[in-house]
Formats: sequence, structure tokens, C-alpha cells
Amino acid sequence: MKKRKIEKKIITEDMSVDTIVSKLKKAKTNEMLARMRETKAAEKVDLSDDVGKDIVSKASIVIPPIYYWEDANQDGTSSLMTMAFQIYGKKFGLSYPVEDQNVVKKDMDRKRLFTVVKESLDSLVHHGEKVLDAFGNINPTLVNDEESKRWKYDRYWGKKVAAFNQLVRVAPITKEQAVKMKLL
Repeated sequence: MKKRKIEKKIITEDMSVDTIVSKLKKAKTNEMLARMRETKAAEKVDLSDDVGKDIVSKASIVIPPIYYWEDANQDGTSSLMTMAFQIYGKKFGLSYPVEDQNVVKKDMDRKRLFTVVKESLDSLVHHGEKVLDAFGNINPTLVNDEESKRWKYDRYWGKKVAAFNQLVRVAPITKEQAVKMKLL
């Protein structure tokens, strides 16, 4: 059986033309993928451009804790659950009424409350005061605009979201502590 060398690959003569072409395409594809991996691994963030400065400035942001407390009735049952946080010298938060003392339903309501407050904190941490309207409230239209820009142009978007989700914390406090911290 004779062998000949075609583009650094040894191909036997008894192979069909389709097999030879498919093997060559696969070899070129693998080489291209290897080159792409090498260039991505060698790629570094240039701190002299605006993107690099933005990454460094965002890295220095401290994510404030979300404070959680419940208001209790005279009989000791909860009537209102509240989560709040302070950022940029302003206070943001939300309260849900506790309609049922069932532990499972209460946990579900607490998770819903946390999800809404965490999304508010996420938009303020990543976009700053650009997402606030004239009254200091979070404007959903501005958040959507900023998120679409961030999703399209920020190559570290997924990593930043994952990092935020790991770093955000809930700090349970009492209502008296919330009053002292001026969250109410």
C-alpha cells in the first residue's frame, strides 16, 4: 500500500475522496480552534484603555449586604417581612405582608422578596445611578437599556453576574437595629 503526504497528514490511497476531504477539514478546524485558544489565553486586559479602567473600577465596588427583618404582632406572629440595603447614600427596599404563618409559604414569600431586592441591588451595583429616575427610584426602562448594552458589549458579563450572585449576602437584623441604621 502506497502512502503520500498531503498537508502534513498521511493518507492512504485506498481512501475515498470524500473521506480525505473530511479529514483535511477536520484537521484544519482543529488547528484553527487551537490557534483561537492560544490567542484567547494570551489575551490580557489592557489597563490603558477605557474598558480596562472600567474593569478595575468595577472590581473595587463593595456589595452592601441586604438587611432582613420581620415586624411582629403582640401575639408574637410575624405581620411584615422587609429587606433593604443602602447604596450611594440612598436606601432601597421592599416589604411583603405575612399572610400565612405556614413555614413553607413564608419561606416562598421570603425567597420572592429576596429575588426582587437582589435584582435591584444588582442593577445599582453594575450600572450605578444611571438607572435612577428623577425621583431616585429605579426605572425599569433605564435598567433594560443598560442591561442590553452590558450584555452586548461587556465580554465579562457572565463572570460579573456569577461573582455578584456569590458575593451578595443577607444579614438578618431586628427592627430596632433597622431603626438605628435609619433603614426605616
